Formats: sequence, C-alpha cells, structure tokens
Amino acid sequence: MNMRYDFIVAPFKPFIEDAKVLDIASHDGRWSYALAGAGAAHVYGIEEREELIGSITRFPTRILSNASLLSTAIYIENSIG
Repeated sequence: MNMRYDFIVAPFKPFIEDAKVLDIASHDGRWSYALAGAGAAHVYGIEEREELIGSITRFPTRILSNASLLSTAIYIENSIG
C-alpha cells in the first residue's frame, strides 16, 4: 500500500493540498484517508455498499496532517446500477 501511495498520491501532493477531492467508488475509504492525510481540505467519498461506508472509522485520525478525516470525509450512499 505504501508503494501505491508513493506513485498515486505523493507526486500530486502540491495539487492535493487544500483541495476539495472527490473519491468515486471509495470502497472502505483508504484512499480518501490517504488524500486527507496528504493535505486535502475536504474529501468526499461516494460508495454504494452500505457495509463499506462505516469502515473509515477504523483508520487512526492521529496521523492526519491538517484535519480529521472523520470530519472531512462525507460518504454518500448512491445506487449507480
């Protein structure tokens, strides 16, 4: 996962900082969490599966740089299919 972060998030950190980010099909929120940790002002995650929406609470908030993901991530239940 750390290698994925190094390729997917880290190179774009200057664009992520203080941005509003939309994470479509956010699954358990791991990338929403990573984006918030990279400095995004707000991360909005959209996930259809209700059982995954609450998974974000298992990530520790102490390592986030500028805001608690729990207050910046909004999960919207949405049926696309």
